Amino acid sequence: DIDLDAADRQSIQIPSIASAPKLRKRLPPNPELTRARLHVRNLSKGIWQPPSQHRIYATSVLECPAPELPPKTVTDRLLHSFCNSAHTMFPIIHMPSFQSAVDDLYRVHPPR
Repeated sequence: DIDLDAADRQSIQIPSIASAPKLRKRLPPNPELTRARLHVRNLSKGIWQPPSQHRIYATSVLECPAPELPPKTVTDRLLHSFCNSAHTMFPIIHMPSFQSAVDDLYRVHPPR
């Protein structure tokens, strides 16, 4: 789609298929970078995160009450439906471990 005239076509040299790239001389390592690498932790303090006196700490996590759990029978029915529908096509949850976690949740926080 680019219109090249004859002079432009001759100046473009495409390497042959089996050719290897020309090797370039490697520059010697920069001694200043070596020194900086050794001291990067001290030299970068405050760049990636503010210094400790300027950090904002969360004073409290949202202190809203946890929602009530549905009755265990409803949860069991929902898990059973999930296992028989979506989980058969996309088994991304290890069901015995998940079921154990749900059971533990109901043991610790029984529904009211």
